[in-house]
Amino acid sequence: MWGISLENSLVSKIFSKIMLAALCSSVTTVLIICTVFVATGEVGFQKVLHLLGKYSFQFFILLFVITAIALVTAHMLTKKIVKPIEKMGGDLKHIDENCPYDELRPFAEKIKTQLDKKARLENLAKQFTANLSHELKTPLTAISGYGEILENTEVSPEDASRFGGIIYKESQRLINLTHDIIQLSQLEEYDFKPIVDTVDLNAIASSCVEALSVEAQKRNIRIFADGSEAFIRASKSLLEELVYNLVENAIRYNVDGGKVSVSVINNESEITLVVRDTGIGIPESAQGRIFERFFRVDKSRSKQTGGTGLGLAIVKHSAEYLGGSVKLESKENEGTTVTVILPKK
Repeated sequence: MWGISLENSLVSKIFSKIMLAALCSSVTTVLIICTVFVATGEVGFQKVLHLLGKYSFQFFILLFVITAIALVTAHMLTKKIVKPIEKMGGDLKHIDENCPYDELRPFAEKIKTQLDKKARLENLAKQFTANLSHELKTPLTAISGYGEILENTEVSPEDASRFGGIIYKESQRLINLTHDIIQLSQLEEYDFKPIVDTVDLNAIASSCVEALSVEAQKRNIRIFADGSEAFIRASKSLLEELVYNLVENAIRYNVDGGKVSVSVINNESEITLVVRDTGIGIPESAQGRIFERFFRVDKSRSKQTGGTGLGLAIVKHSAEYLGGSVKLESKENEGTTVTVILPKK
């Protein structure tokens, strides 16, 4: 495809331009010579016309020779110019290293960047598919297995209640997983354009804290929010997902009697959201991967608490979509602090 594009487009354009330049140069040279003769009085204008008429055949032969020379020259120059470009196009993986002309380097670097991005996305897609298959298989197997027992086996009321509880729990896990997958997919769509409005991030944070306060009480965790009005031009739904996921994570990976604080700081050009917990913390070796899809530090704990492994990935994608950034600080057995900085726009 690349070679065809070069041959049919670039080669023909370069060839035609060189050819045109050579012909124009030759004709211009002849005209200048004639003009000089006429201007200096060496040969009159009528004499020039007479000579052109008298030697018209010779003139056309000369024009043909000039055209032929121009044609051959244009062909040779075109091959010389295009050959290294074709070589560059034949090895797209090293296009930036094989760039023959400085003028083409920005173009080559842009192609290289796009290829690297494409390769990363393809790799992520493969990993996502493999992880998703595993994540779906586990709850579906549990639901199917316990459902089959309830259907085909006589069980005691206690066992029936226990099996039903497991089926409900795994069903909720599937619902949460489906929701998170849809959210991530929307964030990665090229034409995703959520409704943007002027919203108060502090109000959203307080609302999320209130919504999760019952869950925090169940786990004996104190949770509170502080801050003042902090208006920002952004998608309310994205901000709600971002804050909710951070606060839910801080509760989920906390300890008995722990604390979760949510702070909103209103600065001149940006708003800072800080979610701090006194939980189990994250090992330093795992902190670089914590925002990856389906990555879990403690898989058994994540499954027990209903985590999908996508919450922090959604946080990162949401923050980046809103033009912001996310920073994580954590120490094992001390807690974790996640800071989100968003421009006011």
